[in-house]
This record gives sequence, structure tokens and C-alpha cells, in this order.
Amino acid sequence: MRGLLDARRLADGLVTAMRPHCDRIEIAGSIRRGKPEVKDIELVAIPRWVDEPDPSNLFAEDRIRVNQLHRWATSRAVLAHGLQWIKPATSVILPWTPRPDGQYWRGYLPEHELKVDLFLSERETWGLDLLIRTGPAEFGRELMIAFQRRGYRVKGGHLWQGQTRIPTPEEEQLFQHLGLPWIPPADRR
Repeated sequence: MRGLLDARRLADGLVTAMRPHCDRIEIAGSIRRGKPEVKDIELVAIPRWVDEPDPSNLFAEDRIRVNQLHRWATSRAVLAHGLQWIKPATSVILPWTPRPDGQYWRGYLPEHELKVDLFLSERETWGLDLLIRTGPAEFGRELMIAFQRRGYRVKGGHLWQGQTRIPTPEEEQLFQHLGLPWIPPADRR
């Protein structure tokens, strides 16, 4: 556990380092809600993808899509921030290399004994991802129940109404779909 100010300082440092490699990145979780004690850092990011010449093609005629955040995350530059990537879904600290197409990367700041959860999003689902990752979990569950009562469902990281996928590029849109005013993160219970 870390105090809010210390955790925010660490999270801000990671966001500053990652921002050039992202189209968008924000702090989520208990830090965004302003909780006095923080058990981990949660970030939501839209990685920047670029098309580059395929290095395996001698004439560089073919192009490949490259996740710039992944390139940074697997470079030596990440070591300057004391961040190590670890295997998700285990309590043991095991080194791990995140996948460029992954949706969730787990990191660890050993000097601070603090885990970092990085959730990868896309423009169309940013609002939903940020809402869910800001939490708290009970708040998210209640909102999902409210969506179901109004004929919506969440499937594959997207909001659906019947067969129609509903874009949620901003968090506020989710509250609008429920007919609710936007609730600031600190007031989410």
C-alpha cells in the first residue's frame, strides 16, 4: 500500500514516459478516485500504432503495423523507470514480455513494491474501459446491471444494444445512455 500522493507521483511519471507512445493515456483506479491508500497503479492507454517498412523484406515494399507503446515497453528505456513486466494472473512475480496485441499488461515497481496494471483500449471503447478501470468494482457492477435493464449488454469490450455496437469514446456517454448525470470518480461508490 502507498499513500495517494506517493502513488500519484509514480503514476504521473509512468504516464509521462508512456504518453509519446500513446494516442491517449490516463490514470484510473483508486488514484483517480482519490483514495487515501493505493494498492496498485491502474492506467488505461490507447497505444499509438504506426505503419513501418517490414525489416524482413529486403526491398522494404511491405509494411507492418507496430505498437509504439509495446516498442517502448520492451526497450531498455523502460528500465529507467524501474518498471518490470510480470506475468499477469499470478501472485508470484515472474518476468514476462507483454504482447503487442494484448489488452492487459502487468508491471511491477520493485523499489516501491507496487504493481502496475496497464489496460490497452481503443478509441471506440475508451469511455467504457476508463469507467470500468476507474471502479470501484461494485460501482461498475451496478452500472452494468442498469445497462442490462435498459436493453444493453457488454460483450467483447464493447457496449451493444441488440445487434448494434454502441461506440463509447467518452465516459460521459455511458452515463447519458443511462439517463444519469456524470458522476465524478471521487463520488463513485
